[in-house]
Amino acid sequence: MLRQILLPRRSCVQTTIVRSAMMVLPSFTCTSFAPFSSSSSLNNNNNIKKFEFPIAVGKTLRVMDLSGGKKIVVRNLDPGDERVEISSFLSSLSPLSSSSSRNEGGGSGGRLRLKAEKLENGDVYAYTVSDIEGEDEDNNNNNNNNEVCVIECKIPPRFVSLDVLMGKKSSLTVNANIAEASVDVTVVDEDGADDAPSASSSSPPACVQFLKSVKGAYVNVETLNGDVLCETIQANASIKTNGGDVIAKRVVANDLRIDAGTGGNIHIDSVFVHDCELHTKKGEIRSKKNFRASGNTKC
Repeated sequence: MLRQILLPRRSCVQTTIVRSAMMVLPSFTCTSFAPFSSSSSLNNNNNIKKFEFPIAVGKTLRVMDLSGGKKIVVRNLDPGDERVEISSFLSSLSPLSSSSSRNEGGGSGGRLRLKAEKLENGDVYAYTVSDIEGEDEDNNNNNNNNEVCVIECKIPPRFVSLDVLMGKKSSLTVNANIAEASVDVTVVDEDGADDAPSASSSSPPACVQFLKSVKGAYVNVETLNGDVLCETIQANASIKTNGGDVIAKRVVANDLRIDAGTGGNIHIDSVFVHDCELHTKKGEIRSKKNFRASGNTKC
């Protein structure tokens, strides 16, 4: 039976955009995900499944992947194209990834099935399940040690929110502009273990990357020791990494809250906020160029 998971929403006030000169992103390496250059280089006629749905203004694309080890990529459709596209396919592993991390990702010995549907409230819900060997041959492909399963989502550049719930062995790269909308990303332990990740584990923690601009009401992100990379955020933001780094080029917000946990660093080139709270234990807080706060500030 389909299990719908709706992540909590937070009411926030949209803020005024502040213009500034172009700045170079700080150096950043995420071992759990190497960004792909284009969708054509990913999809070598090896689609597992593809879905397309019309989507109205103000609705949300919800993606849930708890099968483990998947790469979720979000891209833009052309302006005016009021649809969402979701597809999954196998791609060769990047040099930064190891076969051992694929084995821990839950892909070996089984098959991935992508499902999607349009909910009664107008949102589009996509999720993955792992089938046992031999089931549904037409809709599944084997995941070899030298292949990684990619879930690619395409959304309009405006008025469609993004809600992602994924396991700690997955990763998310939002290579898309998101405007007049909100973003929720939550990483959970799909194995159900309460203990911290083992030091001997070769599977890196989930990494979340926003490679373009996010402008809207709010951005909520929580990872389990995974890094968060942001190009530009112009929205109220709450980011919690539980030990991962937060690296951003520019943040403009009425309310900014970042908790990097133990050992996590917070590096933001330019910050323009009203209220701001930055927290890390044994980590570093650094703003390279501008830090302007007109309200309450706590670091």
